[in-house]
Amino acid sequence: MRVALDVPLPRLFDYALPEGASVASGDRVTVQLGRRNHTGVVIDAESASELALDRLKAIIDVRSDAPRLPAEWLELMRFLSTYYQRPLGETVIAALPPRLRSLKPLPRKVLEGSPFTASARFVPTHSLTASQAQVVETIGGSWANSPRCCCTGSREAERPRFTCTSLRACSRQGARRWSSCRRSA
Repeated sequence: MRVALDVPLPRLFDYALPEGASVASGDRVTVQLGRRNHTGVVIDAESASELALDRLKAIIDVRSDAPRLPAEWLELMRFLSTYYQRPLGETVIAALPPRLRSLKPLPRKVLEGSPFTASARFVPTHSLTASQAQVVETIGGSWANSPRCCCTGSREAERPRFTCTSLRACSRQGARRWSSCRRSA
């Protein structure tokens, strides 16, 4: 199997699979490189190595504390590696969250607290309350055509000029105070 490691070499590293273990592309593994242990990602689990089997080091551990990285994500990492002209191992490991890069397993409470999915797509698990839906409707319907306050507006050329009489109060509270704004000549 071929593993991507965070080293500045433009190649993948071949490792042997210990008996009884099974891996697939996208699995995180712990391997030894030199005298240190590293977290790596299996890129190709099916390929045979050009080296003799007795010369290959075995992987130390298959990390099962988080789900397998999806094939689409690995394909994106391949693209980014060529685009930025960096080794695939550096790109893959740098894109992982710090806890997944670590040699330490994820804490149990993190694993029990949230269900993992292998998909990178966001699926909303909540719906808007009645008051939230009303705000969204109000913003979507009238916000685009309403004038903006001079201290909070974003469309300089398209809005009428307003002068804020209490600029400090507006910016300090972070609120749009239409009562404190008056139209300038």
